[in-house]
Amino acid sequence: MRWSVFAAAVAVLLAACVESGVDDPSTTTELAAPVTEPEGQATTTTITQPTTLTLREPDDPLEFTEFETTTACEPTADDSNLQVIQAFVTAYNERDLDMLREFVSESITIADMSGIPHLGEDDWTGVSRWAEAGWSVDDRFELTRLVMYDSGSVFEVERSNDVLRSNGIDQLHHLWKTHSSNCTISHMVLYLPFDELGSAECRFWEVFSDELAEGTTQDIIEPEACSR
Repeated sequence: MRWSVFAAAVAVLLAACVESGVDDPSTTTELAAPVTEPEGQATTTTITQPTTLTLREPDDPLEFTEFETTTACEPTADDSNLQVIQAFVTAYNERDLDMLREFVSESITIADMSGIPHLGEDDWTGVSRWAEAGWSVDDRFELTRLVMYDSGSVFEVERSNDVLRSNGIDQLHHLWKTHSSNCTISHMVLYLPFDELGSAECRFWEVFSDELAEGTTQDIIEPEACSR
């Protein structure tokens, strides 16, 4: 089932944590992308995390599998970290730049590894430039699962756009993480597909290996499951 894979992915991310130097390190988790080192294979294109996010972990993080198409977000709500993701994805899919700017400052860093095929690079400052580059190829996201933490969330998305479709990939499944508070996103990372690899994800690695290598300064390795 999809959730068992997502839970395993989150477990791997949590296992890779390091202390962040905050006042209460026992409740802070440093999340890093999982990396599999294939034996005896040349490096082509899972990702050494382009940037790590520290998410403060509650005792029982809330999990969601149903989402609303809405741009509403209540800053004082207990689930504001969920609401802001719903609102951000809705605004992105509706091409509402003014609303996107309500949730994301133009000064924040966006590390978008799965967007390299249409963006050309992974590291972006300015939500407007990043969004408009995606909209030019009809880039869209569908939320499927989300785990909410005190300082953000880890979630699954299905990504689709003209560049992927023109290469036989209808939807690309991958993880996304954000730091957020009170309906404001302060940092985000969109990962390369690594877990739950189907034919679409492996084709992504096959087709875009050169673009991925050229579009980032990170060391990236094709998942072993896709190189067999």
